[in-house]
Amino acid sequence: MTGYHADGEALTTASRELTAAADAVHTAADALATEVGGTLGSDRLTAAAAALTRSTAADLATVRDLMRESSSRVTAALAAYQEADEAARDRLR
Repeated sequence: MTGYHADGEALTTASRELTAAADAVHTAADALATEVGGTLGSDRLTAAAAALTRSTAADLATVRDLMRESSSRVTAALAAYQEADEAARDRLR
């Protein structure tokens, strides 16, 4: 595997790890909202916690989408750079 592919793989792995972390945060926030609302028995508090959870989930989804887009762009740029580098090396031979 060339250095370019290794860099692309590392970026893809990091993007997957970020997505998994974002999902874990969302799950924890949802569980916390349920627990807080259930413990205090307040409909208003439960609604506020649910709204916060939805907002957090939307923010995390945006981050995930941006990471996927960035990962795709960087991977494409690395591939283009590799092709240009190989073409230049071929011309020098």
